[in-house]
Amino acid sequence: MRPLPARLPLLGLLLTLGAAPSAGAQAAPAAPACAGQLVRDASGQVCIPRHPKRIVTIEWTYSENLLALGVQPVGMADIKGFRAYVKTPTPIAASVNDVGGRGQVSLETVAALKPDLIINQSGDYSQREALSKVAPTLVFNPYPATGSLSAYQEMRQTFALMGRITGRTAQAAQVLARLDAEQAAARRTLAARGRSGQTFVLSQGYGGKEPAMRLFGPRSLGSQILEQIGLRNAYRPAGTPDYGFDTLSLEGLTTLKTQNFFGIAPKDDNVYLAAGNRPVWNNLDFVRQGRGYALDPATWLFGGPSSAQMLVRQVVEAMTRKPAGT
Repeated sequence: MRPLPARLPLLGLLLTLGAAPSAGAQAAPAAPACAGQLVRDASGQVCIPRHPKRIVTIEWTYSENLLALGVQPVGMADIKGFRAYVKTPTPIAASVNDVGGRGQVSLETVAALKPDLIINQSGDYSQREALSKVAPTLVFNPYPATGSLSAYQEMRQTFALMGRITGRTAQAAQVLARLDAEQAAARRTLAARGRSGQTFVLSQGYGGKEPAMRLFGPRSLGSQILEQIGLRNAYRPAGTPDYGFDTLSLEGLTTLKTQNFFGIAPKDDNVYLAAGNRPVWNNLDFVRQGRGYALDPATWLFGGPSSAQMLVRQVVEAMTRKPAGT
């Protein structure tokens, strides 16, 4: 160690050695205590109001969660899109303001609403720093790293937390209990029909100049919801995609080996049944066996307990529905 100078003043010597400063020295200011409630999100501890009343939600998952808890946000992103793709038991009130796109909201619009809490998804487009200057901001990661929480566990945990921070703990428990009951009934129904343990592929199809489809692997929330009712995912992506799905051309349909196929596509642009793809579709094994099922276009695979319950209900209805003419 380099020797200390022989004539170093006593206070300097004490500070250099890490000793406590003298009584007259000024201590560094302590971090202000949280006057509300400390909540852990994807980035750490965040101090938010004890009873937030004016909440802005940026990602649809958290808009859906608030509505399921009986709370109307003062603002949310892309209301039109939400109504088209997400079905909730509680409708959005006319008083709720649209704050812009989910990936890039209008900071001016958000600030004008004077929120006391903002809730968003983590990621490159979270605008976390800018939004935090407007109001305390929570960000959650619905796609946990491999080896940590599953997407299904994270969905339930975050929903319960949102119930707690809004003073709706009992309501959150009731919503989760309804999901549990729906899944238990689904397991019993599928088992009684001899369908328990069957394989599935879950897909979203998109049209346009280059029609494509998303195929959801075991890491995805949608897959984990269906595994809860006793089904097994037949699709295994080559890697571990961040969002739990791969995007493939429709030619990939011919490579799928599964007992059941659940497809989600817009009614006016169903890529699976498009004229150019119909010969391929009709020749697939699961289609010839009557197990190529179309789900509601508004089946949201990235939501909370309400969307999960809807997915379970639709899949069971599709798998137990009698074919036409029988």
